[in-house]
Amino acid sequence: MSKKHLVKYSPEEWEFICRRFTNSILNETEIAKLGQNAGISWPFKGSDETPNKYIDFTLDELNAVPGLIGKKPYS
Repeated sequence: MSKKHLVKYSPEEWEFICRRFTNSILNETEIAKLGQNAGISWPFKGSDETPNKYIDFTLDELNAVPGLIGKKPYS
């Protein structure tokens, strides 16, 4: 199975996604597992890597996280 690359979203699209996940049962599911089902690799591992962890951040705030949204992690 080939891995898809994450595409950039607009701030409006990100807000829409966050609203959809706010009351979702998937809100506490590990993002790596959600991504695995969609053929996408999530750069961070751990049981605390859930949509709930990121839902309150703006797209600009997330874009500043090393290793997320197409950036290489710090060495």
